[in-house]
Amino acid sequence: MKNLLILFILISLSHSEFVSLPAIDIEEELPIGTMIIDFRKQFNLFNLKSYRCLLQTENNYFHIQSNQQCQLTTRTRIDRETLCTSSCELCNITLKIEIVLSQNTSVFLLPIRILDINDNLAYFKYKEYIINVTEHVQLGTNIPLDSIKAIDHDCDPIHYELYYLNNSLIRDDDYFPFKLQQLINHTNQLNLIVQQDIDREQQNQYRLKLQANENLQSKTSTIIIINILDINDNTCQFEKTTYRIKIAENRLWNNFLQVKATDRDIDINGQIRYSLATQNSKKNFDYFKIDSQTGWLSLTKILDYETQNLWKLVIQAQDNGPNSIPVFAYVIIDVEDLNDNAPILNWNIPTTVQILNDKISLDELIDNLTTTIVTNETSTNNILIISVPENKPVGFVIANLVASDLDTSPLESSVDANGMPIPPFRVTLKLESKKSSSSTNHFQILGPFDSTFVLVTAHVLDREIQSIYDLVVTITDNGEPQLSTTYKLHIRVEDDNDNSPIFDSNTYFVDIKENNEINATLIQVHATDLDIKHNGQIIYTIVSTTSQTSTTLGPSHFVWIDSYTGIIRASIQFDYEILKNFSIKVVASDNGQSKSHQASTIVNVAVIDENDNIPQFTTSTYTFSIYENNSPNTYIGQVKAVDLDNGLNGEVQYRLDSIPSNLFLITKDGKLYVNEMIDREKFDEYNFNVIASDRGQPISLSSKAKIHLKIYDVNDECPKFLFPNNNNDTLIIDRTYWHINDFICDILVIDGDQAHHSNYELNLITDLNQLVNYEYLKDKLKFSKFDSDKFYLDGSRLYFNVTDEVRNGTKRILKRSYYQDLKEGVYYLAFKVIDKGRNDFFDEKLLKLIVINNYQDIQMVVKKYDYLGSHLNNPQVREAYEKMLNDNIKKKISNDEQNHLLLNSLPNKFITIIVIVVLSIILIGMTFIFISLLRRNRLRRKKHDKMLTTSSDGDQQQTTSSLTGSATSSYGNILPSSSLQSEHSLLSAMFKQNRSSSDKRQSLRVSNCYDFGDTMTATTGTTSNSPTSLLLRNKETIPMITSTNNNYDACCLLEKLNEQENDQSDEQRQKIYASWLLNSTGSMTKSASVFPHDVNTFHSLTRIPAPTTTTSTNIPFNSNSNL
Repeated sequence: MKNLLILFILISLSHSEFVSLPAIDIEEELPIGTMIIDFRKQFNLFNLKSYRCLLQTENNYFHIQSNQQCQLTTRTRIDRETLCTSSCELCNITLKIEIVLSQNTSVFLLPIRILDINDNLAYFKYKEYIINVTEHVQLGTNIPLDSIKAIDHDCDPIHYELYYLNNSLIRDDDYFPFKLQQLINHTNQLNLIVQQDIDREQQNQYRLKLQANENLQSKTSTIIIINILDINDNTCQFEKTTYRIKIAENRLWNNFLQVKATDRDIDINGQIRYSLATQNSKKNFDYFKIDSQTGWLSLTKILDYETQNLWKLVIQAQDNGPNSIPVFAYVIIDVEDLNDNAPILNWNIPTTVQILNDKISLDELIDNLTTTIVTNETSTNNILIISVPENKPVGFVIANLVASDLDTSPLESSVDANGMPIPPFRVTLKLESKKSSSSTNHFQILGPFDSTFVLVTAHVLDREIQSIYDLVVTITDNGEPQLSTTYKLHIRVEDDNDNSPIFDSNTYFVDIKENNEINATLIQVHATDLDIKHNGQIIYTIVSTTSQTSTTLGPSHFVWIDSYTGIIRASIQFDYEILKNFSIKVVASDNGQSKSHQASTIVNVAVIDENDNIPQFTTSTYTFSIYENNSPNTYIGQVKAVDLDNGLNGEVQYRLDSIPSNLFLITKDGKLYVNEMIDREKFDEYNFNVIASDRGQPISLSSKAKIHLKIYDVNDECPKFLFPNNNNDTLIIDRTYWHINDFICDILVIDGDQAHHSNYELNLITDLNQLVNYEYLKDKLKFSKFDSDKFYLDGSRLYFNVTDEVRNGTKRILKRSYYQDLKEGVYYLAFKVIDKGRNDFFDEKLLKLIVINNYQDIQMVVKKYDYLGSHLNNPQVREAYEKMLNDNIKKKISNDEQNHLLLNSLPNKFITIIVIVVLSIILIGMTFIFISLLRRNRLRRKKHDKMLTTSSDGDQQQTTSSLTGSATSSYGNILPSSSLQSEHSLLSAMFKQNRSSSDKRQSLRVSNCYDFGDTMTATTGTTSNSPTSLLLRNKETIPMITSTNNNYDACCLLEKLNEQENDQSDEQRQKIYASWLLNSTGSMTKSASVFPHDVNTFHSLTRIPAPTTTTSTNIPFNSNSNL
């Protein structure tokens, strides 16, 4: 049953529709809770038992308080002006009313119109409003007042009225320019209508009150200000049509007259501008100006009565408004005359007086003089220049002066106290001169004669006393104030030839150096003549010349003179040895036209000696000789140079040139000495220059000669060993390839003296006591004996001694097996070379000879038999080496102790961790090294087996050939004695090794393998100090290394030894040492090889590295030939 009811309700709701109810009008501002409608009455719901009335949407203004009562009431006051922005349009609110019945539900639309009530007062936005109206606007013009209308939010109409400020109403029939018009329509326009002509000049502003009436009780008002705008409807007018004024001349008047005009308009229409009318002449514009704003007239130039005494001006006035009309006025100016013109003089110059002003006539000059005069001032630009002859009599007329004045004359003439008429002008004369004022009496002015004055001389003029007179002539009038004009007169007195020339000196003395240039200036003579121009122009001439050698010489034999300047110049080149002095007579004559005057003087000339001779040596080359090792300051010889000049110019002094480090000195008399001891072995002769120079000034002359000094030899050089030496004292012999009859090596000696002094004796020393420089071996050498008795010297070659008896003074050579005679071991040999000329000159060296049966046993042999160690011949290096070993041992012990202390100081826990880490690193490193060595040995073994297979047959044949020919062959000198001329010669030899036999000894080559640093380059010839080296002997094929940069070395024995070393570092493989090669001619050649090695290479024989691969040229060697 319930399900059927729910289904019915849903069906009813689905068919419900909106039904519009009639609109309801209500006023705004109703009280809260006012009932608007009762839906029970509207829908007759009283009989129904169940119903409800609901607002479907919540509303801010209305609500239904009870669902059963169904009454719609106001929830709040409604303000129509707030709810609807437009106050006069419809303002509606539509509600959705939902009526719920038991059978169905209906929704109704209820429109509610909000009606306006007069609840707002009208008001104006501003208290005052300003309106601008142009004057003389057309009648009936509407002036809209919409922006002035009152504001009212209600919809009631407003009525407007116009009042005077006294609150009296302006009616339509009143005589008033404006009328209010209100149109009652949908626009509700408000206008102001112009009904009378408006003239700003009569009234420029109207103030009215506009009142807005809603009803009798509600009124509001505002003030309207109407400003009348001006138009240019008036022309300006001058106060006077004609102005007249009198102004004085010679003054630049400013604002001397103001013209005025008026205009009834205002602003720009009433602004007046003044100007000079175009009707004025151009001259008016040049002299006058007017202020366009104020109308003040001013002068731009000074007015001159004498030029123009009356001026007429036309002044124009015009406003700045549009379509303005100009008006005119006249100004008459009278110029007042002042005494502003000084009197002037007109100059009449007689013909006897010459005017000197250039390019100007007298009239123009006078005119310029007067126009440039300033009152009471003197012109400095225009001066009248005239010349007057000298020696003229007193009263000589210079000029006639006529006075005049441009100013008007007074009506009555003036008289003095005696009743005598005063002349209109007064002329005075003044002399402008730095000399005494008494010179003024030389001139005077006579007159006046009417208006004429005469300028005459008062004394005879002498130009030599005073040649120029500057006069100032002043003329003064009698006006108020008194004015005067001043003229400057420059009078030059014209010269007359009334004076003779006068020399500056009666006698001149001059010196000139010999060897002068032709036309060289000796002196300038000068004579003066008090006259000027041609009367004072002097001409010089030489009238005679005398000397000690000859008195009959021509006037210009030695010198000539410039006739105008008086400069005397040389005609010849003087030689002091021929001419020492001479004299000339000079005459000076003036150039007077009527008569000529003369004067004379004497010029004495002395020739000065000059340094013109060079010191000359007696010979161009001096040859001297001296023995070396001389004592300091030893006399060598003397040179001599002669200078033909005298005095300091002929005094000779000597100096040496091109000598090394002040080795020689020379005295003032040319004696040559040696400062230091000379060593012939350094230089056997000296060649240098000696320079002889005189003491001439400013330039000294000199000449040069050569000195050849020969140095004679004395026996002062000690013979020295080249091999063995401090750096090369070890020799290795492999008994397998060495024959007992072969010489072992050459003992090389050098002596720096010349051949007749280079005589020495070479000995083998057996006893240590016979040596001087090897005392440090006393405690090490067994029995103080060397092994030298087992060997002997044949010249410089060292042989093994195979004889055991001496018969009849000769040694008997016994053929023995060398395996029995020269046993394996280390032999120490001592050598001593003594200079036969001087027993105190000697040298000592030791040689270590290592004999081995098998090159693989060399390390064992050295350790077993070498009890002296390395560096036999260099005790300093040996001591340093031993010290280094001891220091290394001490350092190692110290480091061990420090490490031990450090480990003891650390906690046990950290020590355990460190030990484990170190052991792990060592184990990993050893494993890596072991694997690397295994791979390396495997590769070498494969390479070696391949070489044995390819070369075993050829090597066996070579070995047989060398053994069969050993009885008749000899090696010869490794280095010939002819190459031993310097201790810096290149020594050593090296042979290439080819390992081709199973015992690795058949292919051993002879080589001399040096330790590191023992490098002697072929370019420099210098040998560095290096430790001991080893020499391996072999008789097989000799490789010839052609390049000095070859990296090959045949020390295969050292390579084999190096294979036993596992800790060789890569850094040691880049050091350089030298090796000697034996070429096909039997002489040594030098080759530098790059071999890895270290300091201990031949010390412990445990670090001998393998050679690197190089490019070389193998030269086959015949074992039966001499090397």
